[in-house]
Amino acid sequence: MNPEQDPSALAAAQPSAPTQSAGIPAKARKAWRPWATALAYAGVAALAYRSIDHASFLAGISRLRISHVFLLVGVALLHIAGRAVRFDRLMRRAGANESYHFAAGIRIFLVGLSASAVTPGRAGDLIKAQLVRPYGVALNRGVGLVLVERVLDLLVICTSIVVSGAVLSRRASSDTWRAVALAFLLGLIVLVVVLAVPAIRTVLLRLAARIIKLFVRSLDEQRILQHLNEIFVVWDDVFHSFPRLLAQLAGSMCAWCIEFMKLWLVLGLLGASIDPVLALFVYPISIVAGILTLLPISEAVVGVTGAMLLHALGGVDTSVAAIAIVVDRATSVLTPLGLWALFALTGSGASPVAAVEPSSTSQRP
Repeated sequence: MNPEQDPSALAAAQPSAPTQSAGIPAKARKAWRPWATALAYAGVAALAYRSIDHASFLAGISRLRISHVFLLVGVALLHIAGRAVRFDRLMRRAGANESYHFAAGIRIFLVGLSASAVTPGRAGDLIKAQLVRPYGVALNRGVGLVLVERVLDLLVICTSIVVSGAVLSRRASSDTWRAVALAFLLGLIVLVVVLAVPAIRTVLLRLAARIIKLFVRSLDEQRILQHLNEIFVVWDDVFHSFPRLLAQLAGSMCAWCIEFMKLWLVLGLLGASIDPVLALFVYPISIVAGILTLLPISEAVVGVTGAMLLHALGGVDTSVAAIAIVVDRATSVLTPLGLWALFALTGSGASPVAAVEPSSTSQRP
């Protein structure tokens, strides 16, 4: 039979339905993601506004000048820049191809930072593992990159809680948080040490591969182990070099201390004076609370926890504490969203949505 008349050949020549529809979800996601994020933040703001004294809130907000707003946004930009530079360095360590550039890294980082604020446990940050695929970084290796970022951040955050808690005068209400932070920090150190020792990690990964094989029998155990090992490529590059680890921790500490002290700066602009060390204690605790929460909007948990601790430990008036938290979180959340919108309007960097359709270079394990 003539191939041109063969129905099976004609069917094979036609593009499949899934291929045609595959682009639709990507375009849809590109349209609704920013709106969904903005709607979630608007909902949190509306709930917070209903629970405070409107007159006191508006009076406190009126103390802030335009110059103050620019100052706070500048501080937020310094924090974002520090973490974006770290992400860029980790991307290059992960083996990004020649198509990758710094602007693309910033855009991917901003997407992950914005998504993490509206997901339980800030899990939205894992979207970066998918967005790095068009630049030759496989999904497994991207997960490892995000894991390194998260561990570095948690080490700095818990260290800040423990050290600042030791410096502050002993208070019954802060003893529990110091104990939790110390236990969490020690647990992280043990985790880093265990995963940094190849012999121990190999045993754990083989056990994990066998467990996965029990649930998904169609998968090959060696293939599972290969994918699991790929996650730790960036991890080994950072944690097996002591000078490199110190450099990463120092950079992370500087970036987060800038963010922590922004809360102290906001309170000062509102006329409330607190010990700067208290900001290094309260802010990271509120972030840990946001990470541990199961609620869909982690920023709400961060804000409520911060306001309660400022009032309980620093004697800050509840209205002033609420205003400070709202202003601080607004600058921290809206600044990356604004930068993301700027990148989208100017077309700088690669489109993050392009990662939804993996390229040929992203197919390698």
